[in-house]
Amino acid sequence: MINFWTSVFPLPKKCLDALEKMCSGYLWKSIPSSARGAKVSWSSVCTPKKCGGLGLKRLKAWNQVFTLKLIWLLFTKSGSLWVSWVHKVLIKGRLFWDISPQSAGSWLWRRILKIRALARPLLFTVLGSGLQALFWHDDWTNLGPLIDITGPAGPMVTGVSNMAVVAQVVHNGVWVVPQGRSPLCALLRACLPTVPTLVDTSIDHYQWRNSINTSPGMFSSSLTWERLHPLGTLISWKSAVWFVNHIPKHAFFALDCYERQTSHKRSHYQLGLNNRSRLLVVHRK
Repeated sequence: MINFWTSVFPLPKKCLDALEKMCSGYLWKSIPSSARGAKVSWSSVCTPKKCGGLGLKRLKAWNQVFTLKLIWLLFTKSGSLWVSWVHKVLIKGRLFWDISPQSAGSWLWRRILKIRALARPLLFTVLGSGLQALFWHDDWTNLGPLIDITGPAGPMVTGVSNMAVVAQVVHNGVWVVPQGRSPLCALLRACLPTVPTLVDTSIDHYQWRNSINTSPGMFSSSLTWERLHPLGTLISWKSAVWFVNHIPKHAFFALDCYERQTSHKRSHYQLGLNNRSRLLVVHRK
């Protein structure tokens, strides 16, 4: 149920903290009211199994991923009732990236606006006709929005309208940009790729950069999570604990022993002691 609500709405931080306290209490005491005496920190529990945790996700970070998905839907789901309502009532023809978080709207809407900086580098525009992609504000060059490269003065210095679409800056297969000596004009010309072939019958569409190593595509919650939260140090004994038909209780005790031994070694290191003890792990064959 928690995953459902975090995937539907951005939830308040206090609410997510309370839910995590209940989960921690249930894990250690079998009661949701208290986690007093927990032997392993919740942040350590919420790490991948291959890094020594239980594979849980922090609710605040998981909720943030789904908030990014709402931004993705604003650009791709024109048939959605919620998206249509947001465009008509809240955006009102304005540029989504420039709307002030203090503007009218619910707490949920302001929460979406506050996370735009995280979403913008992940949203990529694929050109079709060039009639929808904004020349300055959409990332269609794979360099990021051109307005971020030239700065706010770019439209004024180059003479290209702030809300111009890509098709308006192309004429007879040539970029229509000033050839002056202004540093901003020279910078803009250097950033522009080869003039794309625009097809009138094709529409521009958006894709999501789920991973650094893969091409943009449809939004993926799991891949976006992995991009925003890279793996830490991998453990060598994962297969000795999480083998097929393992007993969950025994696996949890093994994790507890490892975490406490690591904590003791860290404390000894801080005190200048040379602790040569090692955790004995018997690997199954």
